[in-house]
Amino acid sequence: MLTNLRTQFTLDDRKQAHLDILNLRPYLLPILMERQGNTCNACNESAEAYDIDHVVYHPKVSINELQALCIPCHKAKTDFRPLAHRT
Repeated sequence: MLTNLRTQFTLDDRKQAHLDILNLRPYLLPILMERQGNTCNACNESAEAYDIDHVVYHPKVSINELQALCIPCHKAKTDFRPLAHRT
């Protein structure tokens, strides 16, 4: 598994990684959901909608470092400030 290298990559690298995952969402989400038994990886409940979450933040992330979280669990875990406003 990759280590969390959030502070070692530029803002542009982090933005590109985010865009890559967004673009791959239609392909990644079904795989993640099947792997997780069609439940949120945090609360283990079924939901109507899911977000893809980085278990480890790294621009070279693989599917092994991603998980599907229901919207409430993702909001509880994630800093949703725009990347430009983070350090």
